[in-house]
Amino acid sequence: MTEAQEYNVTYSCGDGTGVAPLDNANYASGATVTTATSANTTCVKNGYAFNGWSCGGNTVAAGGTFTIAD
Repeated sequence: MTEAQEYNVTYSCGDGTGVAPLDNANYASGATVTTATSANTTCVKNGYAFNGWSCGGNTVAAGGTFTIAD
């Protein structure tokens, strides 16, 4: 019997500064994840407005969703 693969979501401020939110949940393949809202982060970068989270080369809006894929 094989165990189901679990995935984690990690947030980062990239090359900005501040504190990224934490997501301590474990997700199975196919799970829908709702991203952290802008109220849950202090990430900033001079001259930029927060526009969401990078996910596999795509931007997911704060509070938006994406699906965990293998």
